[in-house]
Amino acid sequence: MSSINACLCVNPRLCPVSAIPIQESRRMSDRNPPGKKPSKKAARQASFLSKSGGSPLTPSPDPCPGIGNGKRDLRSIVDILPDPTFAIDQEGVVVAWNRAIADLTGVAAEEMIGKGNHEYSVVFYGERRPILIDFILHPGGRWEETYSDLVRTEDGRLTGESYMPNMRGGRMYFIGNAAPLYDAAGRIWGAIETIHDLTARRRIEQALQESEGKYRTILEAMDEIYFEVDLAGNLTFFNRILPDYVGYSADELKGANYRMFLGDETASQVFLIFNRVYKTGLPERASEWIMKRRDGQTFMIEAAVFLKRDAEGIPIGFRGTAKDISERKRVESELRESEERYRTLAERSFAGVYVVQDGIFRYLNRNAASYAGYHPEELVNTSAADLVLPEDRERLRQFAQDMLKGVRSAPYEFRVRTKTGETCWIMETVTPIRFRGRPAILGNSMDISERKGVEAQLRYLSTHDVLTDLYNRAYFEEELNRMERSRSFPVSIIMADLDGLKRVNDEEGHASGDDFLRRAARVLQESMRAEDVLARIGGDEFAALLPMSERHVASSIIDRIRNNLDQHNRAHGGPVLSISMGMDTGEKGSDLTLIMQAADRFMFIEKARKKAANPLLGRAGEHGTG
Repeated sequence: MSSINACLCVNPRLCPVSAIPIQESRRMSDRNPPGKKPSKKAARQASFLSKSGGSPLTPSPDPCPGIGNGKRDLRSIVDILPDPTFAIDQEGVVVAWNRAIADLTGVAAEEMIGKGNHEYSVVFYGERRPILIDFILHPGGRWEETYSDLVRTEDGRLTGESYMPNMRGGRMYFIGNAAPLYDAAGRIWGAIETIHDLTARRRIEQALQESEGKYRTILEAMDEIYFEVDLAGNLTFFNRILPDYVGYSADELKGANYRMFLGDETASQVFLIFNRVYKTGLPERASEWIMKRRDGQTFMIEAAVFLKRDAEGIPIGFRGTAKDISERKRVESELRESEERYRTLAERSFAGVYVVQDGIFRYLNRNAASYAGYHPEELVNTSAADLVLPEDRERLRQFAQDMLKGVRSAPYEFRVRTKTGETCWIMETVTPIRFRGRPAILGNSMDISERKGVEAQLRYLSTHDVLTDLYNRAYFEEELNRMERSRSFPVSIIMADLDGLKRVNDEEGHASGDDFLRRAARVLQESMRAEDVLARIGGDEFAALLPMSERHVASSIIDRIRNNLDQHNRAHGGPVLSISMGMDTGEKGSDLTLIMQAADRFMFIEKARKKAANPLLGRAGEHGTG
């Protein structure tokens, strides 16, 4: 039907063709007679072919494409299109292959999607070679010469005719319409091509040369509109489809001007199209017009317009074809609305929402990016794994795989490195989706760093003495039991008791007593090895577990404590630190509780000696020998 909209205006004075003298028209015809390759001037003029009508295949750049479920992604939308259509990414890998092209070629989508290296050209031509869709991404080259009437618009679209020798039914003539696909930043990430079968049209043209009767019979059998108009835009011939589309009878349409079923704005657009076709002699294809039915309803068509010449090559009018693309336009509109809805939901979500494909962030909302201190545009097209701490990556990968397979349902946690180098804890869930026709992962996440900090503090308090920051009795006993079951033997145990704590509390107050305890804890801690476990197990009592330590090792540590005590007392004023100590060693199979009791006894023996020598301060004593 759109072809009809391409007809000329009713008023000859307004007709772009009627303003050109016949002699000039003949000269144009002589310069470019039928069958002769268009002149360079005509080729230059061809570059303006599609400026008046945008291709339905050219997706505009969108800040958040593909957000939504698989039913509305690129592959699903392409699948709905009635024309054979496919798309590739920047690497030439097929990302969409709709049902129409599968029916045409006999190759199912699952056999083609994901393949590169010009696999699609093998289906069409029997060999790996660039075709129209590749010229979007890599323009130029000798293969462009295999297309006749190749036209490239200023916005990067391509239209060209060729034939495919490798179709199931033999050679197929077609016109391809290819356009770039853009990512959120407006960069080309792939291309899409729709194929219109021209085989029937070519056969029609051959039939026209053989017989006018056969020609009209074939036109009547077409499912598309076919029309012919004179230079004034009046219908001279049309097939049975046109009356059905516009709601007028065949008698009413005979001799009528195309403006009968076009609005004023569309009529002006069609006027310019016919003018270009007349001046250049080049056809104009895939232009979109709005047609108006008799009852006032409108619908969208896609039309192709060709110059019609007489036997001497003089232009006498135009012929064209058109088809209703209202359904396709409706689907495209629904897709845009759907993407906008899902984008709005994602941006307003309290959670962090992101899409990862092939390990790369394809989309993030503000919350997801802010967890790591970034803006969304800083992370799009970067590796998602790079944010995760290296030691968490494998565990994260396993958790995500389990959730995607349905093995795991509970959220999992991991750490990321923020922009400022800090660590942030993230809890997330993931679900599989399709994004731009290929598998992807949709993540929902939240920052749990504050909760993790509280949990860490609670864990610390459960195992440490608040006053001295040493381990507490509960942790010491847990380690005692663990070492008894381990291969850490021989294990030595040192029991230590702070002398004079009660006197300090009574004479100087409990604050001084607390400081007295902390001083003793520091001296003990500085005397231990990294693998030793030192704990405060009572008011003035301390205990140390020394794994893999013979008796002489424990004796040397006690000596170190005494030396450190002397140095501490010389450097610090206040009450003199004095610690009574005892130790014992357990071999493999020993009951460490009994070893601890023996060390405690030796500690009390030393404490008793000190009190006998100096009841107030105590002095250095001997530790038990076992």
